[in-house]
Amino acid sequence: MTSPPHPSFVHILPEIRTGSDIWIVLRNRFGTVKYTESYHLTNIVMSEDRFWAKFGEIHASHGLAALTCEAFDRRAPMAFAYNNFAPVVCNMATTGSKARFFSSHAYAEMRFIAPRKYTRLWRFGSRGTEAVAQAVVEGRALKLRVHSTDNYHYTIPLHTVEAEVDGGFTAYSWYDGYPDILRHFSFAEVISNSLVEMNANVPEYSSSNVLDADFFHPYFRVSSRDGAFMINPLTNEIKPFETNSIEIFGEC
Repeated sequence: MTSPPHPSFVHILPEIRTGSDIWIVLRNRFGTVKYTESYHLTNIVMSEDRFWAKFGEIHASHGLAALTCEAFDRRAPMAFAYNNFAPVVCNMATTGSKARFFSSHAYAEMRFIAPRKYTRLWRFGSRGTEAVAQAVVEGRALKLRVHSTDNYHYTIPLHTVEAEVDGGFTAYSWYDGYPDILRHFSFAEVISNSLVEMNANVPEYSSSNVLDADFFHPYFRVSSRDGAFMINPLTNEIKPFETNSIEIFGEC
């Protein structure tokens, strides 16, 4: 049984459900220089009220030299993912298929915020695609929210939207993945109980708790006529994706 969301993070759930941009604000606990940083979490997987949220693989390995020498390819960009139910953080790299888990005790403060609101423009099965087409010509940011039949909610930005002159559209999401084990939420709790990262005798960026991981890429093609498809660019395979709902949100 997976733990419920931490009470201090419950406020962010309706923001995720209505497409708001989600950021995480962090304040470091260790080191001589104290600072606050924040990251835009663009890729979210949620089931019930629990979620993992990450930014894209745009984080250079600079500053993590000890870690990258031992476990990660120094040339590979990284990403970090945060959740609302277990005291563990994941950083990852698709190149080399690596995932590392460390205790969120590294942060003196960790909170989620929703600085930018979105509004729903389209839902599969509803009539009218004009709002999506208008958002395209206005250059507004768009994101996709897919509810799968196995009860996962995937939220990810749209990279390409082809709004057809005669109505209808085809849209493609960002190509950005994460270790598939993140979708098995109980794993985060198991590994958080065994973490030794923040013990006094273990360096903060130890390569312990680094795993070889299979990556899941929620790369979607959505058609206003035909619904959602999952694309595997490595094999060029395109499969229908079973959904309960498909929605597109646009920035307000």
